[in-house]
Amino acid sequence: MPRLSDLETTTLFYSFCYVVGFGRLTYELEKLKAIFIFMCFSFLLNHLLIACIMFCVAIFSSSSYPCMIRSALPLTVIN
Repeated sequence: MPRLSDLETTTLFYSFCYVVGFGRLTYELEKLKAIFIFMCFSFLLNHLLIACIMFCVAIFSSSSYPCMIRSALPLTVIN
């Protein structure tokens, strides 16, 4: 089996991060824009530490933010 290049590996990693974390948060455009710029930076630098941080942020965002937003929605509708 041929070995993936660094560029392909990094692209796959970021795609996975996006699908896991930020795919569910597309309505938070400002946050998404900032994260996207940050990811492009780390993609260009091919920096493993930044990639790991982005992955942790993606996991954190996907697990906690939608719950907070869902719990706040009924209050917004009532008011």
